[in-house]
Formats: sequence, structure tokens, C-alpha cells
Amino acid sequence: MPHAWPLDLLLRGLARCGRHGTAIFAVAIFVGLLFPPAAEAVRPFLAVTVFGLMTTVLVRVDMVRALEHVRKPGLVIAFMLALTVGTPLVVVGLLAAFGDVISHDVALALVLFACAPPLVSASSTCYLMGLDGALSLVLTLLGTALSPLVVPAVVALAGFEVDISSMELAMRLALLVGAAAVSARLIRGWMGAERLAACRPQIDGAAVVMIVIFAVAAMDGVLWTLLDRPAFTLALVALAFGMSLGLMGAIRAAFAATGVITSRTLAFTGGMRNMGLGIASMGAAVPHDTWIYFALVQFPIYLLPMALQYVWRASDRRRAAP
Repeated sequence: MPHAWPLDLLLRGLARCGRHGTAIFAVAIFVGLLFPPAAEAVRPFLAVTVFGLMTTVLVRVDMVRALEHVRKPGLVIAFMLALTVGTPLVVVGLLAAFGDVISHDVALALVLFACAPPLVSASSTCYLMGLDGALSLVLTLLGTALSPLVVPAVVALAGFEVDISSMELAMRLALLVGAAAVSARLIRGWMGAERLAACRPQIDGAAVVMIVIFAVAAMDGVLWTLLDRPAFTLALVALAFGMSLGLMGAIRAAFAATGVITSRTLAFTGGMRNMGLGIASMGAAVPHDTWIYFALVQFPIYLLPMALQYVWRASDRRRAAP
């Protein structure tokens, strides 16, 4: 039909985006960084983008079937305790000890990072890296489901006063997570298993588009901060990498007895946190430097997977050598 070609072109474009997502992600960050008007224009859509990304990821998975992949509930419980209790307590303790050298806004950012659930895209990246994507997915979904309770509680425990009450933050998080889950369930029911399987490349492409918009929006204000306070900005970049790598190292050591693949999966999932969920829920209440740290966290998110894959492959070769 003559009028069908725009839709066909759109579907082909989404499928191509899904196949080249990694390269597109890296470009998107620098587009937002180097073209501030683009970042400023899409920042108001950050919450919608987080909702859309969560929905597209949940459309791809049946939670009941995903849970069937986990045969060791003790492992899941131990990891979730480390994620929701251990990490926030460690960070809050460090801030209590060294809070004098860290500003209020940056400290708030670190707390939000520490209590954030794993990235929604962590499981997909685990599959690409040869790790246990199913386990990562279960942990991500559980962490996301608990976030409306964990994030406000940890922020209040750390003694931060933001321009939004803990109850309102919890309600916004619950609404965001719940709406995405319900939307995904409705879409799955409407499309059916066969159509979903056939449209997976397009769904992946839609997720890539959401991540691109998210990455561009996150860069709002970063270039001006870099030019105005270069040492401060570079220090935050180093801190962002240090937080992710530090968490990965600690989790890898704590769960070393579970085996190489499982411990790497837990480490990667626990080190890649979805700050965007809390940031999107806070909206205009996010302080400027808290936002800047959130923006700079995107660099380790998009750059570490490739670096870790190279390091782990080299480690595997050394281990396999006679």
C-alpha cells in the first residue's frame, strides 16, 4: 500500500538502531555535551524518557519466566541486602567521616547513586558481555520495585532536606515504576508472544532511542560547568568512575565464591546504578551540582562495559594459559 512506506521506513530505522546501539550511545553523550541547546530542549522530557525506557525493557520480559531462571534465592536475597542496605550505609558512613570536603549537593548525589537500583539496561549489556543476563534482569527488576521504599528512606536517613517530601518522592517513584509495569503488561497482552518475538529488533531500537534522548538530556549544563569549573567537573568525573569501580570491586570480592561469571554479573549489575529514576522523580527539586554529578555518571555507564570486557577477556586468557 502506498501509505505504508513511512511506517516500514520507521520500523527499519528502529531495527537498525537496535543493531548499532553501543556506537549510538557514545555519540549521543557527546551530542548533548557539545550542543547545549539540544540538551536543554530535551531535558523536560527526562521523566517521560525514563518511563518509556522502563516500559520497553519490561515489554521484552515476562517477570514470572525471568524469576524461573534463578535457582538460588539465597544469592538474590544476599545481593539485594548489599544493594539496598549495605551500599547506602557505607556511603552514608563515609560522608559522615569526610563530609567536610564534599559539598551538600555532591553528597546528595552520592547518596542517590548509592541507593539507586541497577540500570534498566544492565541485563542487556550483561548478555553482550557474556555474563548471566537473566540473573541481572531479576536483580534489576527487584531493585527497581523496591526503589519507592529504599530511595526516600535512605535520603531521609542521610539527613538531606530536599524540596520534596519523602512521601511525595516515594509516591512519584511508585507511580513511575507502577505505570511502566502496567503499560508493559498491557502491551504484551495486546501484541501476543509471536508478534513480540517478531518485533524484538524494533523494540530494541525504541529502547535505543529512549536512551539517546536520556543521554542528551543528561548533558544539560555540563559544558558550561566544565568551562566555568574545569577542576571541579573533572574531579566529579573521577569520582563517578571511582564509585562505579569501587562498588564493582567490593561486590566481586564479596561474592567471589559464587564463581567467575556469577560474581562478574553481580559486580557489573551492582556497580551500574539507575540514578535517573530518583532524578526524574525529584524533577525541579534537583540541585544544580547533584544534576551535574548525575550527568557525569553517564560516562562510566557507557564507557566501562567495553573496558571491562577487554580486561575480563585478558584475565580469562591468562587463567586458561598452561
